Amino acid sequence: LDGYLGLPLYLDCVGTVLCAMVGGYVPGIVVGVLTNLILSVKDQSMIYYACVNSMLAVAVTFMMRRKVFASIRKTLLAIPVIALFTNTFSIMLTWALNVDKGSSDATKSVAVLFLEEYRDSFWPGYITELLDKGLTVLLALLIVYILRSCLPDYFRSIEADIPEYREKDSGTRSLSLRSRMILLISLGFLILAGSLLTTGIILYRNVIIDEHIRLAEGITNLMRQKLDPDRITDYLENGYDAQGYEETKKELYLLRDSYPDIEYLYVYRILEDGCHVVFDLDTEELEGDEPGALVDFDPSFGPYLERFFAGQTVEPVISDDSFGYLLTVYRPLYDRDGKCQCYVAVDLSMVLLGRYLINFIAKFISVFICFYLFFLAIALRLTERKLVRPINTMAQVTAGFAYNNEDARRLNVEKIREIDIRTGDEIENLYNAFLKTTEDSMGYVEKLRKAQAEVQDMMKQVSAMDEIAYKDPLTGMKNRAAYEETVKRLEDGLNDRDKEFVFVMIDINFLKKVNDTYGHEFGDIYLINAAKLISGFFGSDIAYRLGGDEFVLLFEGGDVVSAEDKLRSFSDKMSSMQSDDSLEPWEKISAAMGTVVYESDLYSSMEEVLKEADRRMYENKLAMKAARTD
Repeated sequence: LDGYLGLPLYLDCVGTVLCAMVGGYVPGIVVGVLTNLILSVKDQSMIYYACVNSMLAVAVTFMMRRKVFASIRKTLLAIPVIALFTNTFSIMLTWALNVDKGSSDATKSVAVLFLEEYRDSFWPGYITELLDKGLTVLLALLIVYILRSCLPDYFRSIEADIPEYREKDSGTRSLSLRSRMILLISLGFLILAGSLLTTGIILYRNVIIDEHIRLAEGITNLMRQKLDPDRITDYLENGYDAQGYEETKKELYLLRDSYPDIEYLYVYRILEDGCHVVFDLDTEELEGDEPGALVDFDPSFGPYLERFFAGQTVEPVISDDSFGYLLTVYRPLYDRDGKCQCYVAVDLSMVLLGRYLINFIAKFISVFICFYLFFLAIALRLTERKLVRPINTMAQVTAGFAYNNEDARRLNVEKIREIDIRTGDEIENLYNAFLKTTEDSMGYVEKLRKAQAEVQDMMKQVSAMDEIAYKDPLTGMKNRAAYEETVKRLEDGLNDRDKEFVFVMIDINFLKKVNDTYGHEFGDIYLINAAKLISGFFGSDIAYRLGGDEFVLLFEGGDVVSAEDKLRSFSDKMSSMQSDDSLEPWEKISAAMGTVVYESDLYSSMEEVLKEADRRMYENKLAMKAARTD
């Protein structure tokens, strides 16, 4: 009609609407997509508008099955709704597909650009859509009326097969299986689409950012070629009066004006007190700082200050602050001695990145909607014919069926019990029918539970026995068995270069004297007091009693760092106890110690470590005997 009558009407949706009215969701969607595929031969962008036709087919089918088009009044009310729907989506899609080619004003947000487009296009587009969709619906209804008159039996069979036309099953159901399938399929498609879209956005964004980084690095390389590093100090001190300063600045202006994406171009010497301006080019919105001026560090500098101070290369920085959404590349400029004299920097605008992403998202969503609606329609059709009806029939047949095979019950009862379906739909009917066969197996489940409880009790008893086997009965410390197990573990790990531990051999002094003077009862008390003192200082996890008056400490991991201080404090404590006249002889703990810090270069086996610790302990004992005056 546009070519013949001068009206902007195409009536290209007649086939889609007609197939939706006659055949339902699947034929309508297929025809809608095929229509745009054919049109895309001349205009590739038309493929993305297939989603509008697909949604139109869904809307028309929905209205047709609820007999909206059965009366003239409802039909006249439906046409403006359809026109509003298609016009709104068409405006949104058209804007999204062309947002990267639209306004060049980088200061406008995408929301503002969309509102401007919607305001300018809504009413002209809506009037056109109202006429176009009105004629389309009326023409399709006329064809349906003619076909219904010619093929009444065919239309009766179609209507009988439509779920909405059938009488609903008896009973109350909060949500039918068919509705749940819609939710499940929709959720699956949304998760898939979200994953693909997220991945696509990340990859697409990274590609754009990489292109900007390559551009910025090329610009900074050109800047470094135009700067003489030996003159940077002169530029800072004398500014415009420095030889060659004005000529260099003009070259930088020419370079900036050659690349429209450049927002800011500047050269800084970065020191700990701030950024010293060498060059800072003026822009239309912002006047550059004078040479020699000191500029405070921008917040984006924070993570990179150490690299700036060291004159090292800094990775590109993306920031969104008062200066805008920018990609900044800093490149150091070195003199002939390899010293960094300054950093050249360029800020590229990243505003178009958001518009590119919107364009990409719009294309993705438009294609996704077509696939989603098509597969959803097919899935619902198959669900109704292949699932809902058979399940209802099977539930009715098996409701009174008792399945008494013990082996089958044993295999299925737990799974059936754990499912605990309370859906209120056909699946629950099937579940309840099969659940009846599991009642006789509850005794088996109870026996299994008791057996598991007995196994847990046995495991606790075994654990308690293990604890007794590794505990010294007199002092309650870890015993020789626990010690030997730890030594074996350390032996197995000696080849590890990062392995470190401290081995301390402790021999309690005066045990024989206490036994001979006060009796073995007080000798045991003396050992118990010694064990308490050692465990209190070093913790029970690293202390072992080998037997008699021999104890061992094994510092590992984080305990190694504090071992020296703890051993010194332990020695001081024993010294203070010896001089404390208020204590009984069996309360004054005295011990000789031999300490070895393991080093992989000095010791090749635990035997060597143990011998060295024993030797040092013996030396310490001799030294203590020599120092005694009693």
